[in-house]
Amino acid sequence: MYKYKILFRELFYFLKSFFNSKKNNYYKNFFNDGYIIVSEFLNIVEVNELKESLEQELNNKKNKIIIDDKQSDIRIYGVDKINKKFENIINNKVDTFFKKNFGFTFENSFLMANKLIYKKNNLGSGQGWHRDSEPIDQYKCLIYLDDVSSNNGPFQYIKKTHSPLSFLKLFFYKKIRYYQYRFNQKEIDNIISSDLKCITFNEKKGSAIFFNSRGIHRGMPISKGIRYACTSYYFDKNIPQHLKEVLNE
Repeated sequence: MYKYKILFRELFYFLKSFFNSKKNNYYKNFFNDGYIIVSEFLNIVEVNELKESLEQELNNKKNKIIIDDKQSDIRIYGVDKINKKFENIINNKVDTFFKKNFGFTFENSFLMANKLIYKKNNLGSGQGWHRDSEPIDQYKCLIYLDDVSSNNGPFQYIKKTHSPLSFLKLFFYKKIRYYQYRFNQKEIDNIISSDLKCITFNEKKGSAIFFNSRGIHRGMPISKGIRYACTSYYFDKNIPQHLKEVLNE
């Protein structure tokens, strides 16, 4: 009975997304793969302004700063609430893009900015392979503020793992558990196939990656230098309590 409940729920989300996917090419690619890339979403002037502003906010002792155990992933949640440059440059552009191309509007949102620094045995941004929301869709937009290669912690996404049909296949073949949020490398190796490929986003500064974070993803462990980035979080309902507790407002 449990498996049938999962089946009906996943089919509901599939049908909902399928009919929405008729909108345009952006949405079709987003629906099929779980992500799209928009190059030069921000220009160089905007990128440099945000990097400078982020460094200022990271050094402001009044702000809530979240740092991982390795001192590698340094974050400010709600940076758009304390610095208008982030709100004006990023939030307005991302909101407009979601509404224009996907028809999405959201009840709540915030922006997280982070600085990723190489430290030995770091786990990367997000602390390893994970998915943000199960069983519903969750949307984000990641914007690079540096040129990103395999050395400085590129974003990685397992293509199509946001899809209810892919999820059902993985679930029934016991490669994934329902309500499983974290994955080790052995599990990821077992999931990756000719269809469910691992995509590594080596992109230029100013590039935006719009993605459904229901899909499995991570920031690859950084092996050199520093990487700056911003990520917009969107919610159809209330912001989860664990995120409210770390927000700067």
